[in-house]
This record gives sequence, C-alpha cells and structure tokens, in this order.
Amino acid sequence: MLNNEKKEKLGVVLFNLGGPDKLEDVRPFLYNFFLQPEIIRVRSNLLRKFIAWFISTTRHKKSAGYYSLIGGGSPQRRITEEQATALKAELRRRGIEINIYVAMRCWQPYTEAVVEAIENDRVTRVIGLPLYPHYSLSTTHSSFKHFIKVLSERGGMRHIKRHYITTWYDHPKYIDAVVETIKDA
Repeated sequence: MLNNEKKEKLGVVLFNLGGPDKLEDVRPFLYNFFLQPEIIRVRSNLLRKFIAWFISTTRHKKSAGYYSLIGGGSPQRRITEEQATALKAELRRRGIEINIYVAMRCWQPYTEAVVEAIENDRVTRVIGLPLYPHYSLSTTHSSFKHFIKVLSERGGMRHIKRHYITTWYDHPKYIDAVVETIKDA
C-alpha cells in the first residue's frame, strides 16, 4: 500500500420498515408510517401530518390488539438485529471487517442515528441493503430516499462511496432458500 492510500472502512446498512417495540409504541409507529409521502400521496405536508395523526389516532387500539396477540410488539427489530449480527460474523469468518447498521424507516433505530454512527465510525464505503426482496415505493424507495435526505442534511457526506441494492427477489440463492423453506413446510 502506498503511503497516500487510505484503507477503506466498509459499512452495510440493513434497511427495514420497523415496528412498535411495545404496545405504547403502536400509535407513534402508525403516525410515522402514514407520514411517509409514499404512503399518503398529498402535496401538503400539513395535510399529510393531519391524515397521519387521524389514522394513527383512530387505528392504534385495533392495531395494538393485533400486536398483543404476538407478544405485545413487533419482533422485526430483534430479527433484523440478529440478521445484522449473523452477517457481520459470516463476513468476519471470510476475512472481511465491516460495520453493520440497522436503519428502520418508521421506528427505532432511526436512519438519522445510523447516519451519525456511520460518520462517527469514519466509514468510507457503504452498501444499502433493503431487507425487502422486492422494490416498492413504500419500502425500498422510501428507505433509500430518506437515507439520502438525511445524508444531504448532514452536508452530503460526499466522501462516502455508496452502493444501493434495489432488488434481490430473483437472485438464485434467494429462490433456492424459499424453495427449501417450502419443502420443509
């Protein structure tokens, strides 16, 4: 390595929607979900905020009932963090040192905190990996758009090279894994 070459510091951001951790989180989670411009497609931010407030206020009790049936909250954060840990361990086993981050679109850990961690860790190259296998406006598009917005709000962070994986629904290994799951069932 030449003296003027800098060693790259790698990071992967796993994007997911998120979900309320406990029943008290259902209403604010629903508000965040319906606040997305990709979900409520009106031009007025004020009107979108009102609609998101109205829906979250009228639906949170019913939704909380469903979350209570699965233990009082969404398991999505826990599962996503377990995936992040497994990915880091597998890459380390292969000799690749990398930071793995979890960014939820509508709940914690929020994208803003993840971008701050990326900056603090001095990551120089990041891969955005949505955990939604297909591309849609309300999932992959919304997560990437918000990530880019947060980066821009922090001055663009142009020193970080970025790569985005937009879909993987048709990757042969994913299809094989789904087939195996169906066979096992």
